[in-house]
Amino acid sequence: MKRSLSVGFALLLGTVLFSSCDTCDPATITPLQTGDEAWLTYERGDTIRFINETNQPVTYLCVDLSGGNVPAVGYEGEKCIAKMDTQAGAIIQDTKNKYLAMGTFITRRPENFTLQLAVENRGTWEVDENNPKYPTLQVNGVNYNNVFEVKLDSTKASDLKRLLYSKEKGFISVEYYDGKKLLKQP
Repeated sequence: MKRSLSVGFALLLGTVLFSSCDTCDPATITPLQTGDEAWLTYERGDTIRFINETNQPVTYLCVDLSGGNVPAVGYEGEKCIAKMDTQAGAIIQDTKNKYLAMGTFITRRPENFTLQLAVENRGTWEVDENNPKYPTLQVNGVNYNNVFEVKLDSTKASDLKRLLYSKEKGFISVEYYDGKKLLKQP
């Protein structure tokens, strides 16, 4: 409920800001559909616990849960924006700032839905929400359903090697080429 109110308020504010021009007609907005917000997984203030590569606990906190409207494709830079899409995101951050922040971002357009996973200063990757890599996968002794994978090839030691995510549980595992990793605590 809190997520719906926060995102709803941000959408209302975005609508007012982008359609308040006296000479412009009100913008048509593509709202989030039922179930879209579930991809954000976390609520503001949620605590997420991981274990690092040396089996030490690492605590993350959901520091941002926000949403808003953006100009639809083809309307960027227009004086009067006739169509708006809706975006929302959730960002989690290590409470000691030793590990990189991570985020989940969604965009609803009339013709599609986009899901993106991000790791601070490493990149953002689009994931097909209808095509999880693993129907079931065991990680750190826990079975997760519908697990999405981002797997990258790189020669840079600090780059992301593999990221696992589920709609129900959020970030499950994050591994880097230098051996650093985070596994969600059971």
